[in-house]
Amino acid sequence: MEFNWEIIPLLVGFIFSYLIYHHKKFRMGGVIVIPLLAIYTIKYPLLSLIVVLFSIIIFFILKMLMEIKIIYGRRLLYISLFLGVILVSISFIWLKNFTWYAVLLPGLIAYNYHRESYSGVKIGKAVLFNVLFYIVCLITAILSFYLI
Repeated sequence: MEFNWEIIPLLVGFIFSYLIYHHKKFRMGGVIVIPLLAIYTIKYPLLSLIVVLFSIIIFFILKMLMEIKIIYGRRLLYISLFLGVILVSISFIWLKNFTWYAVLLPGLIAYNYHRESYSGVKIGKAVLFNVLFYIVCLITAILSFYLI
């Protein structure tokens, strides 16, 4: 039986995310999103740029929608996932060879940033924590990819 190297960055991501949430009450962009992004960066390097770009676009679209109408909870999640699916699916017309998981990542990242921004966390601090989290997961993914 062959060991799947992708399990290691996911486990490190879960543990790191739990520790940060337990001590700082910060969600780290979601438990699964950043480790998956690190894994997909190894497999498809262009994907991380697409996900980050679409996450920013979805974040600002949600911000504009929230100025017009009060959106929170499940509605906010569904709208952010819908926007992510639409934007990433349109980009897949030109860019092939990505997995379907990629359509969920930008919406989840934007959703979690909105939740953090309304819980009193400054957006700069949220970005910094997520970049650090991404770097930890990416280093773990690279090491596990090449060593296992």
